[in-house]
Amino acid sequence: LSVNTTLSGPLLSRFDIVLVLLDTKNLEWDKIVSSHILSEHAQKDKISANDDLKGLWTLLMLRRYIHFVRGHFRPVLTREAEKVISSYYQLQRRSATQNAARTTIRMLESLIRLAQAHARLMFRHEVTRLDAISAIICVESSMTTSAILENVDNVLHSSFTDNPDEE
Repeated sequence: LSVNTTLSGPLLSRFDIVLVLLDTKNLEWDKIVSSHILSEHAQKDKISANDDLKGLWTLLMLRRYIHFVRGHFRPVLTREAEKVISSYYQLQRRSATQNAARTTIRMLESLIRLAQAHARLMFRHEVTRLDAISAIICVESSMTTSAILENVDNVLHSSFTDNPDEE
């Protein structure tokens, strides 16, 4: 991570997450992306702008939502969320070889902040297990070596699940 960002380990440890987006060559992915972009441009002529944007939040609406949840929600960790975060932190401490600079008490605090932020985003007063897992996925995605995520070589080439609550 410090190679891609040219930041030292101690400085990197001050950030909750750092996402390095590498645009690596992948023929299958490039085909998917180019097909999507071309089809989007082809559809612009067929669909009116109002139909295309129906149901989407404007930037102003999103800002207001974030401002509201920031001011009115102080999510509290549930026992389940505490257990998930604690287990992950302990796993990282046991396997801290390459990421020793990041596996500090700051990492634990980062996980808590990220889980609380996810709970706020989801309009909840309690941090659930899903919020804790989402925080861990964010942290894992920001690391060059992942302790629990498999087959994630490049965050740009990953996708969102259709139903995260079931997973």
